Amino acid sequence: MNIAFDCYPCLVELVTRIVRQYISDPAQKHTVLKELLGIISASEHDVTAPEIAACFYKHLQEKYDVHDPYAPEKKKFNQWVLQHLSHFRRAIQATPDPLRFALKLSALGNIIDFGVPASFDIDRAFSELTQQTLAIDHSAALGSLLTRSQTLLLIADNAGEIGLDMLLLEEIKRQFQLELHCLVRGGPILNDATTEDALFFGLERVAHLHHSGVMIPGTPPSRIQQSARELLFAVDLVISKGQGNFETLSDVNRDVFFLLRSKCQAVADYLKVNIGDSVLYYKK
Repeated sequence: MNIAFDCYPCLVELVTRIVRQYISDPAQKHTVLKELLGIISASEHDVTAPEIAACFYKHLQEKYDVHDPYAPEKKKFNQWVLQHLSHFRRAIQATPDPLRFALKLSALGNIIDFGVPASFDIDRAFSELTQQTLAIDHSAALGSLLTRSQTLLLIADNAGEIGLDMLLLEEIKRQFQLELHCLVRGGPILNDATTEDALFFGLERVAHLHHSGVMIPGTPPSRIQQSARELLFAVDLVISKGQGNFETLSDVNRDVFFLLRSKCQAVADYLKVNIGDSVLYYKK
C-alpha cells in the first residue's frame, strides 16, 4: 500500500510530536522540524508511510543522537499487559470460542500505538473487550487453514501488544500443534516490538523468535534481511499485526491474515471499514 494523500497530515503530526517531545532546545526545534518535513517533501509516491517514518528516526539518530525515544512508553505498556496477562489467559479459556476471543484480544491490543495521532485509554478499551467485534471477520477461514498447516509466522507490531499476541500463539499451539514463529523489528523504532520486548514476556517459550534486520515500523519484503524474507514466504500461514505491517505487506505476493485496528482514514478506506474498527482480513 503506497503512501496515500491522507498519510501526509499523519506524518506531519508525527514529526511535530517527535520534535516537541525529544528536542529540548527551542531554536533547534525549528531546524529539526524543517529537516524532517523535508524528508516528507522529498519522498517518492511509490514508498509506504512506515518507510518514510523510518527515515525520520535514522536522521535523528545519526545527526542528533536520539535513540529509542519511546523506551519509557514501551516499558509502561509491557508492564501493564504483564500485570493483566493471567486475567486475559483465563478469559480466553472461559469463552466458548477461545481462538476467536484470542484474535479479538490481540486486535484490541493494537491500540497501543504511538505512530498515529489518535490517543487511547487502555483501561477503558479493555474493560469493554466483551463488546468488541471484528468488522471484517475471516476467523472461520483461519481456523480451517490452521487444521491443514504445519507452520505459522506472526509478524508483531507494538510493545505491550506483543504480550497479547503471545496469548494468541499459545491458543493456536494448544489447538493445532503448529510450529510457530514470531518476527519483530530489527531495532527500536517508535514503540514497535523488538526482541527485548518479546523476551520480556517469555515469547521464546512459545515460538521461534526472529527479527527483520531493519529499523522500519513495518515489514517491506524488499528491505528486510534475507532470512526474514525467506521465512515470510516459506511458512504455511502468516498473521500480520497492525497498520504498519498492513501498509508494507498488503501487496505482497502471498496470502496473509491481517489482524489490526483501523486507526487512520487511508487504511479505513482501503479496507472499507470505520476508523476504530478491528479486523481480521484474509488477503489471498
